Amino acid sequence: MSAPEWMRVWMGPVWQDRYGARVDAYRLSAEERERRELAQQIATDG
Repeated sequence: MSAPEWMRVWMGPVWQDRYGARVDAYRLSAEERERRELAQQIATDG
């Protein structure tokens, strides 16, 4: 991230938890239901 301090002002703590890590560092759940819930949340967030 090029300006992490600036971004934290606009991101809530939930977004920081969800999107703070690089995408290639994600560990998806083995449970299909949990993967679908995450996909839905990402789609909702935009």
